[in-house]
Amino acid sequence: PRLIAALCLVTQAICYLSLGHLQHAPELMLVMFASGIASYGFITSNHTWTLGVTTPPMRLKAINILDAASN
Repeated sequence: PRLIAALCLVTQAICYLSLGHLQHAPELMLVMFASGIASYGFITSNHTWTLGVTTPPMRLKAINILDAASN
């Protein structure tokens, strides 16, 4: 999950940096779509990692905190 999270964060950074250089709607839509996929991938890998390192009684609390922090 750490590698996936890192790749997703790098992808998000590239997408956000490229937004200032794009001028056409299809390009912007493609970049925002890629950013959305990278965001979903980061959140999913973060949840997967958290579920793997927490004890069963703490899992629900940890996931709830991650959900609140990601919004």
